[in-house]
Amino acid sequence: MWCWWYDRQGAIQTSGFNFTRDLPRFLILLFAWQRFTEEDWGIVPQGQPGRTFTCNSAVEVTLQNIIYRQYGIVGRSTTVLQATSACKGVQYVVKLSFPEESRIPETDMLDTIQKRAPDLPEVTDHILHYTAKISTSHSTGKIRKRLGLDTKGARKLTIVVFEKLEGCISDLNGIEMWDVAYQVNKCEYFFLYIHLFSP
Repeated sequence: MWCWWYDRQGAIQTSGFNFTRDLPRFLILLFAWQRFTEEDWGIVPQGQPGRTFTCNSAVEVTLQNIIYRQYGIVGRSTTVLQATSACKGVQYVVKLSFPEESRIPETDMLDTIQKRAPDLPEVTDHILHYTAKISTSHSTGKIRKRLGLDTKGARKLTIVVFEKLEGCISDLNGIEMWDVAYQVNKCEYFFLYIHLFSP
């Protein structure tokens, strides 16, 4: 028998054993599995529709239907859910993803652009405004560190709450789509410039 562990970083395989000849080890394994929590099985409690959580002292959101989901075993596995809140007139979306821990956090990028380009509305008007970010302990590096494996490329669950944007990008026609693509590239160029060349 071989046990496999799959997460957003990849797969880990144990050495094999014969459970008919090594019954005590097999029973210990079953007892361990019996005591697994949802998180131990890889389920993200904060990402389940219907769950309510407080993202800061002022905003409490309840997750609704899934708007977008990226399928796949390895990678960021980005999922976006619609969310409701007691705040009247404000709609939210919650983004859950597993970026690499070595990557610059998305919220840091947004903060940097807002700070460095306050007088450039053609940039700041296109930057998302996030309401809250939530730090979690879900990291693919934990199990690898305990097993003495390389933790390079470890991924950590990141949760960011945004105000919901109006409209849908798929409703744009060809000219409008190219105009949006140009504006997105302009913002990306600005971000790369300030991170690479600005003191």
